[in-house]
Amino acid sequence: MADGILTTFSRHEIKYIVTDEQADAFLKALGDRVVIDRYCVGGKRYRINTVYYDTPTFLYARRSKQPDSKKYKEKIRIRSYDLPKQGEDSTVFPEFKKKVNGYCFKRRIYAPLNEARALFSGEMKPERDGSAEKQIAYELSQFVRLTPVVPAAYVKYKRMAFFDAYDSDIRFTLDNEIFADCGGDIDILRDTCRTRILPEGLNVLEIKVLYSMPYYAAEALAKCGIYRGHFSKYTQAYKMYTEGKIIK
Repeated sequence: MADGILTTFSRHEIKYIVTDEQADAFLKALGDRVVIDRYCVGGKRYRINTVYYDTPTFLYARRSKQPDSKKYKEKIRIRSYDLPKQGEDSTVFPEFKKKVNGYCFKRRIYAPLNEARALFSGEMKPERDGSAEKQIAYELSQFVRLTPVVPAAYVKYKRMAFFDAYDSDIRFTLDNEIFADCGGDIDILRDTCRTRILPEGLNVLEIKVLYSMPYYAAEALAKCGIYRGHFSKYTQAYKMYTEGKIIK
């Protein structure tokens, strides 16, 4: 795998569905307690492209809809923060994410697109050499060895992100313009997302914390009349796909 960025996360991720007006009011209420993410160049949102992998029968998507899914969920995906291009120069994040009783664990590496694809197809079988990066690559390879997967859904959206000015473990994200494609020939190199899976004017607000919700954030939520909700981009894409609502 490519040398580079290694990231692992373990945290609570609390979601809300908010209008554009509520989002603006919430950020205003947070005030100088947060600073904008450096990737939001010029104060603008950045784009995220994600291809979710699943079994041909959508095992992980179906599990996420079961009554006990809040106790345990898992996803495997390739994520890019720009539309990737074919070849060695395109680098992406192959990653898997597990959620256990509301606590999220994410492990990912930074790799060329062709290697990420080979890893998820089972063609690449990395060996452990004591490094954290190779360990995660090995774990990913074992994940797909036990349950072979294929590209199942493509989701793209725009994100605005903020960090607590004094504690970088506290993060706020606002996602909108969420479009998806599901089923059929999914390829991260081709933007086939035509279906809006969250109505225009709405955002997914997510508060990511290592331990508990900071008081100032809870106060801002109450002030703006924002209440906890649930929204999974992949699960929603799959739901709309089964209902025949995905535009091809």
